[in-house]
Amino acid sequence: MGSFAPPGKQPGSSADSYSMPAAKTACPDRLPHRVAGKRRGGVRAAALLFLAAVPVSGRAGGIHLDRDDPANAAIVRIVTYQSVAGGIVRVTGTGFFVNRQGQLITNRHLLSRALFSAALGPGCEPFRVDRVLAEAGDLVMVQIALPSGIRPPCLELRKEPPVPGEPIRIEGYPLGVGLASAWGKVVGYRQKPYYGTRSFEVDAPTFSGNSGGPIVDERGQVVGVTTFRSQEGSSRLAGALCPHVLMEESRVIDLPFAVWSRRSGGADGAIGSAARGWRALQSGESEPACRYFQAALRKRGRSPLLHQGLAEALLESGRVGEAASSLCAAIKERPNDFLAHLRLAAVYRRLGKPELAAVQEAAGRRLEGAIFARIQTAVAAREQTGLAGLWQKVRYILQPPVESEPSH
Repeated sequence: MGSFAPPGKQPGSSADSYSMPAAKTACPDRLPHRVAGKRRGGVRAAALLFLAAVPVSGRAGGIHLDRDDPANAAIVRIVTYQSVAGGIVRVTGTGFFVNRQGQLITNRHLLSRALFSAALGPGCEPFRVDRVLAEAGDLVMVQIALPSGIRPPCLELRKEPPVPGEPIRIEGYPLGVGLASAWGKVVGYRQKPYYGTRSFEVDAPTFSGNSGGPIVDERGQVVGVTTFRSQEGSSRLAGALCPHVLMEESRVIDLPFAVWSRRSGGADGAIGSAARGWRALQSGESEPACRYFQAALRKRGRSPLLHQGLAEALLESGRVGEAASSLCAAIKERPNDFLAHLRLAAVYRRLGKPELAAVQEAAGRRLEGAIFARIQTAVAAREQTGLAGLWQKVRYILQPPVESEPSH
């Protein structure tokens, strides 16, 4: 790998599972659940009547993809495989580098339940979270295990807290798709601390996957970290923590990620071959990870996330051809997982198969684009007023289901 490419060029997923329970999403907002299949006319009529009765309020902002903006290379997608009751789920969020040595800030709640956690680099390659350095409230600073010679760009933290009315921009990976920007302003500070930490609210649109992402001012300095969603009347506001709390009030940890995760209690009770496979992969033990994932697949039979875990273990073992086969199996079981398509494209490039890589790249981008189109429709529905805003809401409810939407 030659350089740390802009993260907007690497796709991801919002939340997936190969177990019965639904995934706990990373943070602020999420699109309403859509069920594929025919819809009855009565449901549509009820939706129209409901919307006609609800006042439509304007919102600041807008949202667009920053996939090709090299200035945003410091902002990366975080992917974790977390233990939940009865199984393991995949959750994505956002993080950002604060120095060129690979130290990164994100949300604690993204990592505390994780068996495996990484920042996604070029070709969706996972760079593991190596150590947890410090934590304060729902913020953590971690060390990413980067390949030798890789020095990622970083963002500057602003010392002064933001003021109400100040224009801001939220950066992150909504629903796991490419890096996107959303504009708004600081609404004000919350009276009640969030996890013991002072927090503020902004009116920019946010979705699941924005957790841990930077909120920057007009000069590009970080003034906040997207952390939670709050409710104020009919408006949904994003809650943020000031990143300087990590410098001023943090508790120094400096523990290996696996040790910290067990102590945090989130992953301590996870058992079975699948959990052991992710733990082994987190520790860089690729051969044991292969054996655990293969054992879990023999027992479970079908599981796209297990196939993806096995593929990463095989890649670390140098078995690139077998990894491609494992990713093909994952895509066969879940064809709408654009993260798997783009990872397979990178593997095909390593195998010297550019034609196959191009096919997978195109499929992944197409699925990613369909999800982002739904995000844009949802944002437009919130922002527009009067009949235009009402039509956007109706359009969002009545449009055909998008099969590429990650399941939760």
